[in-house]
Amino acid sequence: MRGSVAFSTSRTAASRPPALRSFYNTPRFIFLSWTALVFSAGFGYYIAKARNTAKAHDFLRKARIEQAQQSGTVSDAELQQIAQQQSQRKVSSNEKSPAQSLAAAFARQKERV
Repeated sequence: MRGSVAFSTSRTAASRPPALRSFYNTPRFIFLSWTALVFSAGFGYYIAKARNTAKAHDFLRKARIEQAQQSGTVSDAELQQIAQQQSQRKVSSNEKSPAQSLAAAFARQKERV
């Protein structure tokens, strides 16, 4: 059994310095680990939400321009003006930032419980 994997694994665990082994089992380390996990998940959600929102706005802008071109009632100058207005469009009052959307989702979950 001396050459088995289980023996070598336990041997390496036993050879760690005691200070390092005790650090992993502290509440501080667990708190820091969970904090890092929650922060990275929230940041990932924020980035994904922002990119998806931008893609949706771009898709809608292109669809409006295409629809105007197909109808034939709009000149090229007016199409360029529509494209500029759509690209400079401010966020309307019913749209929220990803952080506000996340906070609203948490609030809805609290209301359900």
